[in-house]
Amino acid sequence: MKTNDPDFAEIFQLIPQLKFFHPQDFRIDRISGFTNNNYRLRYQQYDWILRVPKPETNECINRDNESFNIQLAIELELAPESLWRSPTGLSLTPTCRQTRNFQVQDMLEPQLRQSLMLNICRLHSNAIDFHGRVDIGKLLPGYFQRLPDGCKQKLKPFVQKALTRYSLIERHDNKLVPSHNDLVLQNILVGNSQKMWIIDWEYSAMASPYWDLATLCNATKLNQQQIQQLLALYREDCDGLELDILLIYRFLLQALSICWMALFTEQDLQPELDYLNSLEF
Repeated sequence: MKTNDPDFAEIFQLIPQLKFFHPQDFRIDRISGFTNNNYRLRYQQYDWILRVPKPETNECINRDNESFNIQLAIELELAPESLWRSPTGLSLTPTCRQTRNFQVQDMLEPQLRQSLMLNICRLHSNAIDFHGRVDIGKLLPGYFQRLPDGCKQKLKPFVQKALTRYSLIERHDNKLVPSHNDLVLQNILVGNSQKMWIIDWEYSAMASPYWDLATLCNATKLNQQQIQQLLALYREDCDGLELDILLIYRFLLQALSICWMALFTEQDLQPELDYLNSLEF
C-alpha cells in the first residue's frame, strides 16, 4: 500500500461484507485503473476487488446509470455480479479467478475473436435501453474545451480534423445501441473454456455501435484488413460505408481518449499522439 491510498479502515465500515474485518487481516494490492483506485483484497477464502472512485472522475460518470446498466449486463451474463455497490461508485466484486486480460494477439486467434464479437453482438442487439446517451460529436468538443491551454493548443489540430471528418458521416451515424464505451483490453477477461467477462461499465450508455468497435480496434491496433474482418464478424452484410464510418470513429475515439488522459492522468501523451498520427481513413 502507498501513502496516497485511502483510509481502508473507514471504507471497511461502509461495506457490509467488510465491516467486521480489519484491513490488516487482508493482503491488499493495488491493481491497474485510470478512472478509479482499484485494490485486490485477499484473506483465507476471500478474494475480492475493491473499487474506490477518484473524486475528479466522478464528475464525468452518472453512477445511477452505471448501476442500472451493469445489472442488465449481469443478466446477459456479460459481467460478473457485484457483492455490494454504493451510489457513489464504491464497490466490492468477487475476483474472476482463472481469468486473464484479453491480449492483442488474441484478436489473431479465430475462436477468441469470434467469442468476443458474439458478446458484443449480444449486447448491441439487446432490446432494453441502457440509461444514458452519448454523442461523440458533442462529447469530444466538450472534453477539449476543459483542457489546459497548453494541451488545447497541442491537440487542437487533431480535434478539428476529427470533427471535420465526422461531419461527413454524421447523418449516417443514426443508430443507438446498448454500449460499454470503454472496451480496452483491461476490461475484457478471458476465462476457462474461453468464457469472457466484460468489466468496468462506468461509461456504458446508449451509443453508436461504432463506438465499441472502434475502441476495440484502437486497443488492439488493428490494420484496415483486420478491421474489415472484424466488421464481417459483427454483421455479414457490412458495406464500404460502414468501414468508412468505423475508420473515422477510430480516429475520433483516439482523440477523445487523449483528451480524457490529459484531463485525468499524468500519463505521457506522446505515444498516443503518435498512434493517432498513424491512423489512415
